[in-house]
Formats: sequence, structure tokens, C-alpha cells
Amino acid sequence: MDEEKQRRHLAMMLGHIGLLLFGLAMMRFMEEFDDTLGQGLVLFGILFLGPYLKFLEKRAGVTKMEANIFSGLLVLGITISGILILF
Repeated sequence: MDEEKQRRHLAMMLGHIGLLLFGLAMMRFMEEFDDTLGQGLVLFGILFLGPYLKFLEKRAGVTKMEANIFSGLLVLGITISGILILF
């Protein structure tokens, strides 16, 4: 794998890990403070962040398969971590 592709994969991985950590922190926050306004803001924030990440991946030249793999791993990570945190 060439160096540019490795850097691109590292950047994608770090971006998705950051989104995962953000989501987990918001789950913990919503669990502690039963704030419906905060829940709505977090929901819309994550919904708006998703298309932006897709846009950045497209600009970086990431293939659709690579983007789907990273997104699938992100969803899997959030689901498993969320279950572990909430139960």
C-alpha cells in the first residue's frame, strides 16, 4: 500500500474513532441528565456530522467500499459500546 493511501486510511480511522467517542460521551451524558433538549441537539448534531464525513471522504478519494467498511465498523462499535455502557 502506498504512503498516501495509508495516511488516508489513518485519517479516516481517527475521524471515525472521534465520532465514536463523541457518540459514547453523549450517551453517557444523556444517561446522567435526562435532558430532552440536549438529546435533540445531540441527535441533530450527529445527523449533520454524518454527511460532512461522507463529503470529506469523497474529497479525499476514498472508494465507496472503504467508506462503507469504516462506517459499518463505526456503527458496530457504537452499538457494542452503547450496550456495554447502558447495561
